Amino acid sequence: NAKHKFSNTEMAISICVYGSSRNSRKKYLEESYKLGSLIAKAGYVCVNGGGRNGCMGSLNDGVLSMNGKIRGIVHHQFVLDNGEHQKIEDLVVVKGDTLHERKKMLFQGADAVIALPGGLGTFDELFEIICLRSIEFVKCPIVAVNIDGYFDGVKKQIVRAKEDDMLYVSHEDSIKFVEDVEAALKFCVDSINETKSEKSDGKDEKRVVRRKIPKNYFHFFKISFAFLLGAAMMNVIQAYKINA
Repeated sequence: NAKHKFSNTEMAISICVYGSSRNSRKKYLEESYKLGSLIAKAGYVCVNGGGRNGCMGSLNDGVLSMNGKIRGIVHHQFVLDNGEHQKIEDLVVVKGDTLHERKKMLFQGADAVIALPGGLGTFDELFEIICLRSIEFVKCPIVAVNIDGYFDGVKKQIVRAKEDDMLYVSHEDSIKFVEDVEAALKFCVDSINETKSEKSDGKDEKRVVRRKIPKNYFHFFKISFAFLLGAAMMNVIQAYKINA
């Protein structure tokens, strides 16, 4: 695989990373640690769920190994279970009976989102941010690190949804799938720099998401319009007869 170099001369970039909080395959943990060290080495801020186990924990260990900056957003429930990473200084504890506020704080202000292998929580976070990007509530690049084909099923489902006309945009416009963490970070940084360049050139125009209206809807609209027009004409005729 090609090796990518990342510059730390730019203004601090914030990278939000999703990933498992449960220890699993060694390769997942190793790649997570590598991503953390790359983010820190480049001088970027790593925003994540603040966990000490799984891909999340290895990610944080990697950042800390290079004296990098971490912003952990952890739910109060996980603190009660001692699930937070003890060495994170900037740790925000969120309360509530759902994870909604925590998820919002994770991607809020993020310049890019990277998904490492994870469970239902990771899928929940990933699909929500993909949805928000597809309707342009967020514009940050999103990339999934498809280690050993872990996200193959996700990619296949999104492609199928587009083929069956369930989506307004293709998966290429919503999320990028790459094989390793270096490619993931490079994609994020390149996308961020491209966006900055477009803004400086005055080309940052809002893209309109055009929603395709099924043909049978037009038939329904025509019938409805004809009915309303006929009803209006009948009222006019009735009014004329009364006045006459």
